[in-house]
Amino acid sequence: YDLGLLPGFPGTTTTCDGEECLSSIKDRYLAKEAMRICDESMSFLLGSQLSVGTLKTIIDSIEKDGSGRMPGYCCMDVATTSEFWGYNFDPKLNDTDKSPMKCQNKGLWHLGISDEACENAGGEWFRTPCLTLKETIDNRPSRFDLETPIDGTCQDNLNPLETAVVSASTGDGDFPFEATLDGCNEFCRSLPDYFMQVSMMTHQTEVNSQISDCTCIYRNGKLPSRDAMPSYSKPSPPKFTLTNSDGMALGLRPNIACDADEDLIIETQ
Repeated sequence: YDLGLLPGFPGTTTTCDGEECLSSIKDRYLAKEAMRICDESMSFLLGSQLSVGTLKTIIDSIEKDGSGRMPGYCCMDVATTSEFWGYNFDPKLNDTDKSPMKCQNKGLWHLGISDEACENAGGEWFRTPCLTLKETIDNRPSRFDLETPIDGTCQDNLNPLETAVVSASTGDGDFPFEATLDGCNEFCRSLPDYFMQVSMMTHQTEVNSQISDCTCIYRNGKLPSRDAMPSYSKPSPPKFTLTNSDGMALGLRPNIACDADEDLIIETQ
């Protein structure tokens, strides 16, 4: 608004070195004042830390993929006007039926551009899920060769033998992916420490040739915590023990590879 009222700006059309130009470019004091007002206006609208280039990137993303690309939203609720009287708005708070607290008075949509822009309007800013980051993660190249899978088991081609696995049945009611090769790949991607996986195995049923089980193989000793895995997944035990008929525990000699040239030695404990 101040910029629009700045006398003499942007000026009238005149001639500069034989070409048309605005008269304001010949007045350095006027141009300097216009830039100052412009900077103040941008700081008020976007916040002092958000550049015009970042603004353009956000605008381009919104125009292409919709309003969900706005970085956040601005809530104008205070303790006396919020859904839970006496509490400032906090989406982490739940009521008695476990429903999250909802903002009763959202600020103007453009205030979601940054926390500083929202604070300038007297609200509190909250970040929305970063869809761009999620898409980047989802579209990352697979760690596995899905085009030319091999028959048999992955362990046949691993050196040393890797026995730390996480598997899931595609028939489990909670399994959220399709019973396909891509579905198993998405399952492995969804698990913690995906970068520690070395291979993936699938098992097909003989009846309809559909994939019945997905198995993601980790490096030995790098299996994620059970608490971090989905309920429908089944991790391999960290160690296994065999017992003979007398109840004696049997095991391989420590620190020996299964494909070593020397003979394997079975020890009793």
